[in-house]
Amino acid sequence: MKTKFLFIACVILIIASVFLIAGCREDEETYHEIVFPKQSERNGYELQVLDSVFSVIDDAEGKYELLEGENLEFEITASEGYTLEDIVVKDNGKVLAHEEIQSRYKYKIENVAEKHTITVEGVKLKKFKVKLHYPFYKSGNNSIEYKKSFDALKFKYGNNVLFGPTSIIHTINSSEIELEYGQKFEIWMGEEFPGIYEDINILYVASAGFDGVFAISEEGGGFQSIPFPNAQRVQRQTNEDDDYIYQDFMYKYVIEVNKDLDIYINTLELRKKLITGLA
Repeated sequence: MKTKFLFIACVILIIASVFLIAGCREDEETYHEIVFPKQSERNGYELQVLDSVFSVIDDAEGKYELLEGENLEFEITASEGYTLEDIVVKDNGKVLAHEEIQSRYKYKIENVAEKHTITVEGVKLKKFKVKLHYPFYKSGNNSIEYKKSFDALKFKYGNNVLFGPTSIIHTINSSEIELEYGQKFEIWMGEEFPGIYEDINILYVASAGFDGVFAISEEGGGFQSIPFPNAQRVQRQTNEDDDYIYQDFMYKYVIEVNKDLDIYINTLELRKKLITGLA
């Protein structure tokens, strides 16, 4: 009798254990692996995973574990000098659509039920154009015509030596130069014959708001350029001894590219002591 009772008790205990284990499994939460590019592989962009129910967060390695049924949301922002214009983000090989919020791209995967591997492609450095110009001149309400053909300047761009501002302007502009963010535009400028001008540091880079017009004032029978706040003079390059880099009667100018470059050759400054009778 006692043996029978013990047998029944054991059976009941086993059944109860089975139901208990089954119940625990039903209540156990399921998480799915989410894999992003590692931080060290995120070239040109920053990726931020938005708050959700994660059991593992390792952003350096790009590894997360997200609760089943939750939504996965993340945002991508371009680093300085980069553009998201051609970005392609894929989830398990399929292209994800995005919502653009100001300068951020937002992505969302709803009701996560499996492992997701996110890849990012197409983030590129911005490209900028380089143009050279003659400025316009204005004294009060009067525009002044300035004869440019007499400027005895020579320029070097790449391996080409060119004489006169008109030649270098045509060469640069017809080349339709595009440089990536952080690259350097290099040009040499000097005199055809040494000793013609007192100073040839006459290159200016336009900032936002500059319309290409230099204001000038009449002084001593001629005209003098008035510095314009939205056009910055380009400084000549120096060597390690702080001497100007000078070769074949030309100085070296280098401009780091971080925007479209509109460069003005303000030749009026060359001849401010010589120009008279302008109207």
